[in-house]
This record gives sequence, structure tokens and C-alpha cells, in this order.
Amino acid sequence: MIKKNIALILFVLFSVYSFGQEPIYFNNIYSNNYSDIGGNSVIEVQNGYLGFGAVHFPNQTEQYLIFLKIDDLGNELLWTPFGEENHNYYPGTGGGKIIYTNDGNLAIAFHIADSETVYGCLFKFTPDLDTLWKKHYYTEAEWTIIQNSSQTTDNGFILVGEVLQNQYTDLILLKTDSLGNEEWHQSYGTNWSEKGRNVIQTPDGGYLIGGYFWKPGYDHSLDVMVIKTDSLGNQQWIKYYGNPNVDDDMALVALVDDGNYLVATVYGSYPLSSTARIGRLNILKMDNNGDIIYNKKVGPNRLNFYIKNLRKLSNGYILSGFSKETDSATYQYYSGWMMKLDNNLDSVWYRDYIHEDEDWENFFYDAYPTTDNGYIAIGKARPDMGTNKMW
Repeated sequence: MIKKNIALILFVLFSVYSFGQEPIYFNNIYSNNYSDIGGNSVIEVQNGYLGFGAVHFPNQTEQYLIFLKIDDLGNELLWTPFGEENHNYYPGTGGGKIIYTNDGNLAIAFHIADSETVYGCLFKFTPDLDTLWKKHYYTEAEWTIIQNSSQTTDNGFILVGEVLQNQYTDLILLKTDSLGNEEWHQSYGTNWSEKGRNVIQTPDGGYLIGGYFWKPGYDHSLDVMVIKTDSLGNQQWIKYYGNPNVDDDMALVALVDDGNYLVATVYGSYPLSSTARIGRLNILKMDNNGDIIYNKKVGPNRLNFYIKNLRKLSNGYILSGFSKETDSATYQYYSGWMMKLDNNLDSVWYRDYIHEDEDWENFFYDAYPTTDNGYIAIGKARPDMGTNKMW
């Protein structure tokens, strides 16, 4: 599965029940004797939660997808690997998530590497993990990397990622029908590298893409990037936001109830080295032309602050990611974080989470609202000098 170490963190925080009942809370790790396992996304299903990520089995070099189902108290119900020999499976590295489809089933987008190329994939399945269909996507590029997907109003899917061309990447947008058959794809790029991380359909039938722009080989050249297209993927505008002198982070986008758009990212405040920077969450609201209505920094300044997912709620938004638990280079460990925004994009709360103590590295890659008004988060936890564990 994923070449880099990703462990899975499953973490649920529930609100207090009515009638004075005590809150239910668990903070568990899971390993199932796997030496390297990680999680990218989680969703609530009937009688529990379903997470997926990537795993290396002992004595094997290939990386597979892994599905873990737990009950509402965090007890393991099943582990199911997904893959085949001589292939490596890669979930979305940021912004990738399980989605519910309009018919009550589930879908995930990812990419696969074999001995010759890398190609995209969209997998539709039932909440009981029965396969409905799986589609592969190739383009004229050397590699086709799919990172994320969402469903469209015609019951099709819109996929986003990047294609590799001559050592640089262009952002790709790919549209399918309801059965996952490709209808069209478009790519967007310059002389440098552009990467797509999430996409939504806009009220005018077009698409809004969140991602980032990067100049390989140049320190602190990463900038927030947002692209708006029409219904056929033709680019209408492209905007860059953030600090032009310090690395920022990917842009994740969502609809706002008043018809405008939310862009959530991290603003690079100042550099500490060629590869490290202090950053702070940055919430932007923009109109349909990409013009900023307001731009505000929220939460703490942190070392290597990263946002990994954004989900729209009925009463706001939930953001998740990880950061170093300090703004100093001398004492540092990673913790997972979640932030709740209301429908006005104002901060409701911010929380940091660790599994056990400060000798663990702790990461969140996704958070999902639960029916008891709590949240479940997934990521990784790793003890000092140890291997990744499911949290």
C-alpha cells in the first residue's frame, strides 16, 4: 500500500447523552499483527464505523488497501484487505475520503502502481464491503494519480488528482457516469507542478477544485491554489492564495449556504528551515469569481501545521489534520487536531489529541460527524522508535 509510514488512528469523541447519561469515549489503537498500517478516511455505518487506509503485510513489499470495521464502542468487527500481488495501492494523501453515494452505498477514489505505470481507480461497494464495481482510469500522461472524488447531481462522479508529465505534475479533473465510466477529463498546469486534493460541484453546474502549486527544487514555493471550471471542465479562473514567501498547504473547498465558497488551508507564517515552517489555519470565503469576501486566521501558530480533510456538516464544518505541539524546534511531537466551524465560518472549538503520552507521534487524516452529535477521527499513532499502529 502506501510507501510512506501511515498508521491508522481511530478516535471517537461523543457529546453527553440526554437524560444525564455519561458520555461515551474511546481512544484505541489497533495493529492486528501488521507491521505497517495506516488509515486515511472513516465513516459511520450501521452499528459502527468503517475506516480504510493502507497496509504492508509482513514479508511482503506490496501495499494494499485495508478496511477496518468497529462497533460503536471501538471493538474490532472485521479486517478486510483489498488488492493484488505485484501492485501497490495508494489512498488519497490529503483530502481523500470515503463518501456515501446517492443510493446509500459507498465509494472511494485512489490510485494503483504496477510495474509499468500508475493509474486511477474508483471503487463502489456496499456498507457490508460487497463490491458493486471498480473502474480504472488511464490518460495520455505517464502516470494518472487520483486523490479524491465526490458525487455529482446526475449520479456520476467527479475525480481529482494529478498527472505526471516529464517529471512535473498537472492537476487533473475526470468526470464519470453513474457506473464509473469516464465521460471526459481535463488537465491544468504551468511549467511547474500543480496537484488536486478535493473537488465539489458548484450551483452553476461547474466544479471548484482545491489543491496547491509547487516549484520542485525551490524552498518555500508551495502556494494555495483554487480552480473554477464549467460543467465540462473548461477552466474559468485560477487563484493563488497564501504567503508567497513561505510554504502554505493544500486548499480544501466546500460550499457555503449563501452560495459562496469556503477555502480551508494553512497560512505559512514564517520559515524555520528549508523544509519547516510555522503556520496557522486560514479560513477564506470567496465568491463565484474567486474574489475574497473575507480572510481570517484561526487557532494556534504551530510547527509543521497541516490540514488533511474538510467535511461539511448540517450546522457547519469539521476540519482535521496534525501539527507539532509547539512553535519551537527544540521540543516537538505531533498531535492530531480537529476544529469545528459554524455556518458563518466562525470557530466554535479547536482540540488537540494524542493517544497515550508525548512519546507518541499522533496524526489525524479525517474526521466524520456521528449520529450522537460526536465525531470519529482516523489517522495514525506511533510510539517513539516504534511502528505505526491503528489508533
